[in-house]
This record gives sequence, structure tokens and C-alpha cells, in this order.
Amino acid sequence: MFSKLCQVMIMMSAVMAIASPVGATQGVSPNGLLQRYAKPLAQAQQQVPKLNQLLIFVSVSMPTASLKQLDQQAKKIGGLLVMRGLVNHSLKDTAALLSQKGISAVIDPRLFAMYDVTAVPTFVINPTDEHPCFNQACTLTPRHDKIAGDVTLGYALEQFVSLGVHANQVAQDYLLALRRAP
Repeated sequence: MFSKLCQVMIMMSAVMAIASPVGATQGVSPNGLLQRYAKPLAQAQQQVPKLNQLLIFVSVSMPTASLKQLDQQAKKIGGLLVMRGLVNHSLKDTAALLSQKGISAVIDPRLFAMYDVTAVPTFVINPTDEHPCFNQACTLTPRHDKIAGDVTLGYALEQFVSLGVHANQVAQDYLLALRRAP
């Protein structure tokens, strides 16, 4: 919460500095300033990319049953399947194969590099939803917990809860959602 408040204050300062000539805010109340810059601030906040806190790195080479199970569970709790690249370097082939397998995933090789994912499935959980990738570059790897291996999502989340260093509470929330999901 404090982090979000700081972001809002920083963005508001930036918007005010850009939009206002020096001295233009004299005699204006803070509420007046907030009303004046509410729309530019909302637009600036919408442009800050967000990252799913639960990422499941997969490949179409995995067994279809495993992919489907991970996809269904991720959808129920707000996780995201991530693939490194395209099948046969073709978006059309990739879409057809994902459709045939009945799964959906995003393709982002930057995330594979950022989290040093070398095997699939790999489960990554982040304590925040801040996205470090801007303008095609991933500058920092956020704090995260990671487990690789052919395990269920439930098992991975249990391990994050009991052994995780950075995202225990986030993992607990996802695990509770998974247990409640129909």
C-alpha cells in the first residue's frame, strides 16, 4: 500500500512539474491540484505495466495433460502461463497448436531470461506486481521465489508458503484461492 502511495505521489509530482509553469500553483489548494491533475495522473498510472505475481513457465513440448491442468488452475486463480518463443517461428503455428492443446499462454522470452528459467515447468511468484521490463529491456530481476520441476501448481504453492523467502503471503493467497476453486 505504501509503495502504491509513493508511486502515485511521484507520478503526481512528475505530472505537475511537466504540466505547470514555475509558480503556477501559488494560491491553489491541494484538492484543486488533485482535481486538475486527476485525469493526467490516471492516464500515467494506466501506462505503468503490471506483472502477474504467479508465472508458470511452460513449453508445448510438455505433455498436453500437464499443460491443460496448469492452464486451468492458473486461470482459476489469476496465474499466467509463459512460453519462451513461437512454434516453428510462426505465430500462426503457435496459435494453432495452443488451440489444439486447449491452452493459452503469453510469449515473452525476456521473462525467461530475467528469471533465469532453464527448465519447464518453472513456477515463479513475486511479492509485488511491479514489472521491471520497459522498452524491451528487463533492467532488474524483482525479488521472487522460484521452483522448477514436474510438480503440480498446488505443490509449488505449498513449497512457496513453507520455504519461500520473498512471497510467502502472496503464495498463501494463491493457494487458498486454488483450494476454493471449483
